[in-house]
Amino acid sequence: MTALLRRTTVTDLLARRCPAADPDALESARRIVEDVERRGEAAVREYARTFDGLAEREPLYIERPALTAALDALAAADRERLERVAGRIRTFAQAQRNAIADVSLAIPGGSAGHRLGPGEFGPAGGRTGKEAPPRQGVRGCRRPQGGTGGHLPGNAGR
Repeated sequence: MTALLRRTTVTDLLARRCPAADPDALESARRIVEDVERRGEAAVREYARTFDGLAEREPLYIERPALTAALDALAAADRERLERVAGRIRTFAQAQRNAIADVSLAIPGGSAGHRLGPGEFGPAGGRTGKEAPPRQGVRGCRRPQGGTGGHLPGNAGR
């Protein structure tokens, strides 16, 4: 019987890791954030014109009365659809927030769980290198050349 997964080591897996975000995109974002920190609203307006087509005198923020007027001007079917979609987004966002909570579970002889806290990750979710590597799960970026994947030692035949 041919093995579907090839044996590999944690060291091999770590060597294949790729960044969570494109380094060029992160560098571009870093420059934009630094520019906004340095120049403030002028930089925000410049980027809003470049990326979003903001007109010269157009406000950066749409005030609540204008939003309410736009909502009130919608056809009933469009408003209902928009409110339904907003409700779905709200429900999903709440489910995401609930999924990243601390967990503590009483088990025979003690407790098990995890606690999330600040400092675990760097900008854009990237690991900072100051924390211990994760103890569970292996996140792959791409399939290795000529391979069909991999598994951790001790998981043979699973």
